[in-house]
Amino acid sequence: MRVLIVALAWFATSAPFLCAEETKLASAVQHLLDVGFQSGRVSTSQLQTAYDKSVTLLGETDPNLEYAFSIVLRKNFNAKEAQSRLESAALSDDPVVLLAREKIILRKLKKNRYAHMVENLVDLAESIGKIPVEGTKSADAQRSARWIGMVLAFLEGPLGNNEVMVQALAADAAVKQNLGQDYVDSYQAGRLDLSLRKTELLGSVIEVKDEVQVKKDRLAEQTKKQSEIVEEQQEEFKEKFEEFQDVANDDLSDLDSKLKVLEGQFESSMQTEQVMILTATRLRLELQNLKSEYNRVQNGDRITAGQINNTTTIQRRDRIEQQITFRERELIVMSRDLTLLVQSRRNLVSLAKRMIAKRNNIAARYQSAANAANAEKQRLSRMQQRIAKLEKKAGASPDSDPKVISQLRAIQKFSSYEKRGLTEEKELLIKSTSDQEMIR
Repeated sequence: MRVLIVALAWFATSAPFLCAEETKLASAVQHLLDVGFQSGRVSTSQLQTAYDKSVTLLGETDPNLEYAFSIVLRKNFNAKEAQSRLESAALSDDPVVLLAREKIILRKLKKNRYAHMVENLVDLAESIGKIPVEGTKSADAQRSARWIGMVLAFLEGPLGNNEVMVQALAADAAVKQNLGQDYVDSYQAGRLDLSLRKTELLGSVIEVKDEVQVKKDRLAEQTKKQSEIVEEQQEEFKEKFEEFQDVANDDLSDLDSKLKVLEGQFESSMQTEQVMILTATRLRLELQNLKSEYNRVQNGDRITAGQINNTTTIQRRDRIEQQITFRERELIVMSRDLTLLVQSRRNLVSLAKRMIAKRNNIAARYQSAANAANAEKQRLSRMQQRIAKLEKKAGASPDSDPKVISQLRAIQKFSSYEKRGLTEEKELLIKSTSDQEMIR
């Protein structure tokens, strides 16, 4: 019998035409919604004018119009006034606007006010149970009973809140009792709908996990190859740099040894020069003294206290003259040797400068190579760090992947089971008011 009544109610909602007198509510609601859903923003004053016209068309105010008004106000960004109209529609008992009450419950769900919304679900079931199954509101009541089944089933499982689950389970008996035999089948159908939808979502999670795992496996393989390439590059680079370093160190060591020898030769040359300068100074002094003595002998001066005959004087003068000649020759040789010594030292300095320049060039090339080596080392190190992160990512559980997390979170959102945006609210209200004015 109950199945027959439900079938008759469904037939009633599918009637091909409405009596003109009985389409007032549907027409009034449709007019207000059409104005409110125009492209672009509609001002509140325009919406108020459309609402007033709908009231005039209907001949009276109606909570369904209040709910329609709340929808278009929200559509056009007047949330405060929309809330007032929504609450007004939800508080109506005659006629009862099930969609408005559902919207209130959904808002409490969004705000995590679970205890209140469970109470509201029980109250909503009570209001549905009072609607005659053979009446024009029966189809909307069946839909709402099914919706309650979905919400309670959601609270019991997918939401993932144990405390709320207990409250929802406790409310199940009260809801079924309030709905009565006429609507309990729709309620159970709603619970089944949610369960099936949850199974679909879980299946999607498994598919995403599988896809993620395939990508992780592929990533692991790629990162392994990249890691091997980087390790080979690091080893090759290390060998080349060490080879260059050995050559540079050998060259520098050789130059340092040669420079040390030159330094010793330079110091020896300086010491020799000092000796030669002192010797030359001594020779000049001796030469000066000999020349003075020669002049005295030449002028017949006495050299000693005793008398010296002419023969002795001549011999003395010749001997002094020979000494002067010898000393002068020594000075010439000394001067020549000193010149050669200085020139030799200049050659040493020139050679040392060339060696130092060569050493500086090698050192500069070594430093440049060292800088390049350090930069390459840092580059390879950064690559290793990136590879390590990729390896960590590849080795992580698929459960930590953002796509999987997003899918799992979707299971905990009621919107994944029933989408009810402004457009859906509009369509449901049009269907509801049309059903209420079907030919009895």
